[in-house]
Amino acid sequence: MCHECAHHFLNVKKMKGASDHGNELLTDYAAVYTGMGPLLRAGYQDPANLYKEKADRTRVGYITAGDIDAAMSVLNEYGK
Repeated sequence: MCHECAHHFLNVKKMKGASDHGNELLTDYAAVYTGMGPLLRAGYQDPANLYKEKADRTRVGYITAGDIDAAMSVLNEYGK
């Protein structure tokens, strides 16, 4: 749902990626930027992933859980 809400946000702002895949990547990162990072990250939680290394590489959407963590870290460090 976060990803779909981010599609709407980007559509309103008339922003899109250079390709279909680029647009989907942009959408996932926009979800993080608009404050939905913790919710998006929660969607990547899988009880089967008991090891952080495996959880960081888990891909549900177009970016990994580790990518979400990194994007949230940058936002926390530099602000929006």
